[in-house]
Amino acid sequence: MPIFGASIQALNGFSVRLTNYDAAYSWSVTTSAGTATISNTGLVSVVGLASGATAVVGVTTSRSGYFDVLGSATGYAAIGTAVTPRFGLTNSNATGFTVQITNFDTGFAWSGSGVNGETVTVSSSGLVRVTGVAPLSTAVVTISVSKSGYVTGTAQVSATAVPEQTQSLSGSDVTISMPVSASSGVSDVTVKVDIPVDAAPASTVFTTGALATEGVDAGLRTITIKASNDGSIITDLNTPISITLPTSSMTGVPVYSPDGVTMIEIPVLTSLLLPDGQLMGYYRFPDGSIIIISRTL
Repeated sequence: MPIFGASIQALNGFSVRLTNYDAAYSWSVTTSAGTATISNTGLVSVVGLASGATAVVGVTTSRSGYFDVLGSATGYAAIGTAVTPRFGLTNSNATGFTVQITNFDTGFAWSGSGVNGETVTVSSSGLVRVTGVAPLSTAVVTISVSKSGYVTGTAQVSATAVPEQTQSLSGSDVTISMPVSASSGVSDVTVKVDIPVDAAPASTVFTTGALATEGVDAGLRTITIKASNDGSIITDLNTPISITLPTSSMTGVPVYSPDGVTMIEIPVLTSLLLPDGQLMGYYRFPDGSIIIISRTL
């Protein structure tokens, strides 16, 4: 007697495995709709079904000297693919990263898994949190989305675990060096942030973090800079800070995001001086490196 496992839906049919398949027997298949085939490992496939359609597949097994035995199973074609996950910019931290699913839908079930045992969770708002990654190591995780009657959708996202860097203004200029590349990456990239002592009140804490680290080897260098003093967020600076981006394959215009969503092109400067009244500008050196000068965060 043919014994069937669970059926797996596809866009135009379904498949089901015979758990007691034996190559010593002859196997044949029929179907009430579409076209049925059986592989030499016992996988029965039905194709040619309309979206959501049902078919009954029959399997007959025979062998010389034995009675023929018939078994049947019912399967359904999927209504469609659940969703293919899409992602915003990854945001690195010391033990992994977070990333927002931009097409998150609470009508589907979402889950995540890591290639090397990382812990992956998806919040009720679609924020993916990955932990268990060694500093300056890259993790690749798979996000899956499913719903009854639909084919499971999957997509991968990767990022490097980069600890935030923090410096406090205390009587002298400070420099924050922010690594944004994996130790195993093609590019060894560190972004440097120079902060004059009079850029903000004494004891102001500047914190930098790495974004979109999966694009570093392709020339993308993206960081966040935040400042706070006694619990208050500081966005306007008394004197400009400078951000040095090392030589990269990037040939486009640097951008700035005041809210993490809107991207604004930074104006080009003809020298290393930021004109009075201008909040931000960038200068490109002959070797391709860039310095961004800014009076705002």
